[in-house]
Amino acid sequence: MRFRVIVLLATLTLSSWATAHGGHPEPVSDNKARAIAVSIAHRFAGKDPQLGFGEMSASWAKVSPQQSEVIKKGDGYLIVKIDNPDEESDLYILMDAAGEVYDANLTGAFEGL
Repeated sequence: MRFRVIVLLATLTLSSWATAHGGHPEPVSDNKARAIAVSIAHRFAGKDPQLGFGEMSASWAKVSPQQSEVIKKGDGYLIVKIDNPDEESDLYILMDAAGEVYDANLTGAFEGL
């Protein structure tokens, strides 16, 4: 199950690698990071992404980039928070500075950060 999630997240980031220049991918803008995070929320809608928080409601398919914000930027990573007004919890997406998604949860706390 965890393997499927890793494969899913790796597949989602291949497109960002394909557009990278040279040996170092360019940093993702806040708007692009928000779009990537919302895309993840849409893919999780109505499914259990096997990340330990269970099935996401179908209402996550309706969230827009305007309902998201970059809440933290660290050394080589950022965290995007997505607000779904139909839910009591928010979705947090951890990605590297180039837009590669590493993890998602409902707390915003990521181990090792």
